[in-house]
Amino acid sequence: MVPNIPPKNDRRWKNCFSPWLSRHCNEIERMFGRLNDFRRIATRDDRLARNLLASVCLAATLCYSLWVWTLSVFFMAGVPRTRTRDPLIKAPRRLVS
Repeated sequence: MVPNIPPKNDRRWKNCFSPWLSRHCNEIERMFGRLNDFRRIATRDDRLARNLLASVCLAATLCYSLWVWTLSVFFMAGVPRTRTRDPLIKAPRRLVS
């Protein structure tokens, strides 16, 4: 494993740095941080490896489904409604110039 640390600006010799590798390492670290929010995984209470693996899979599935739900809510909130059949929800007025 090779460290991937960005160099300082005032150094003459700059070591190799990959922004792609840094971004993906950060994603993996954030995933482990989310999994450690679950007490059973963080404390490793399971005696058998298969039970720990099952709880990790359940927690990862829950994290992924919450992430997808959050994205869908975020993107659907920004979509303007132009046509609606509900009489209580008024369509936005068009500016006539």
